Amino acid sequence: MAAGMKRTTSVNIRMTDELRGELQRLADANKRTLSDYVRLVLEEHAEARREREEDATKRKRPAS
Repeated sequence: MAAGMKRTTSVNIRMTDELRGELQRLADANKRTLSDYVRLVLEEHAEARREREEDATKRKRPAS
């Protein structure tokens, strides 16, 4: 999250106990709360997706 941005919304999700346990283990290993860890993973995923889409758009443009 960019510096100074406030968290203004929440999202509830359902997952298996196994996935929750694995995410909690990873959060603990990173010294984060489960919520903060999941938010971080989602931000990283969204950033990677944006970069892939930008790269794909650049490849589709005809050479000048």
